[in-house]
Amino acid sequence: MPKKSVLVIDESDLFRDYFKTRLGRAGLIVEVAINGLDGIAKMRNNPPALI
Repeated sequence: MPKKSVLVIDESDLFRDYFKTRLGRAGLIVEVAINGLDGIAKMRNNPPALI
């Protein structure tokens, strides 16, 4: 079964790192964005299963 991908969007380095680590340990592919515009660009390039 292919891994699901998640896009985490938050301006805080602390929250981005926390969620990337926790969700990655849960077996998800995690991509992070620093703001909404960055998130939209990353979403268009590689649509995640969850934002």
